[in-house]
Amino acid sequence: MKNIFAKLNIGSYVLGVGAVLSLVSVIIAIISCSPAGFAIVQMPMIILFTIIAILLVVGAVAFSVWKTDGLIPTLMLLGAILLLSFTLFNMIDGKQDVLGTVMFSDLEKGHAPTEFACYVGFTSMIFYIISIVVTAVGAFLPITKKASLDQAN
Repeated sequence: MKNIFAKLNIGSYVLGVGAVLSLVSVIIAIISCSPAGFAIVQMPMIILFTIIAILLVVGAVAFSVWKTDGLIPTLMLLGAILLLSFTLFNMIDGKQDVLGTVMFSDLEKGHAPTEFACYVGFTSMIFYIISIVVTAVGAFLPITKKASLDQAN
């Protein structure tokens, strides 16, 4: 176990932060749909895409430690970023009615469950954006120390 952590470089830790932020994002998204009547149809797809994206990030790091950084981990990270982007799109699509009525009109002002669903859903979208950016930055960094030594030579 100690040997595995010795092989990890800054990119793997950044990708880990991106995966944790994705998990936090999906938890916040589920909480935003908890008030009665504010569930969105896209929630199963949002959960599935987030879980697959997290597994792709973990798989890319594991593959880099097991074999080497290269095309396969890069494609896995690209897939994770695309899935998180699709998830963000689905979250925006599902919450557009609530966002419109609370933020851009006075139709639901003062109604606590609607405002909760709006603002917590918006928070989830912000967390998804941050997780996409962190994962994209981590994709440009070397995942293992072995790869960074190979690139230096």
